[in-house]
Amino acid sequence: MQRSFLFILLGVLTACAEFPELDARISDEAENAPFPGFMQTDLLRAEGLTDLTGAEAEKQQMAARLAALKRQASLLQRPVLRASDRRALQNAIARRAP
Repeated sequence: MQRSFLFILLGVLTACAEFPELDARISDEAENAPFPGFMQTDLLRAEGLTDLTGAEAEKQQMAARLAALKRQASLLQRPVLRASDRRALQNAIARRAP
């Protein structure tokens, strides 16, 4: 009973909270600014702004994750029962059948 009262009280208190208007914080200049343009990757490489080692590490992580997922998928496609267990189960079912 006390727990439900606490949850109701917490809900009532949070419902009464006032949240700041986040839209009012954006200036008119920022609101009307044009969308930033794109740069060609050749220009970025020429300026030395790309982090190829980070991209390469991320690529290797993704390849390792893909390999792990493929291994897991192959394990899930195996039969659940060994052939001997399957035969024993089928024989038991056949004996019980009317």
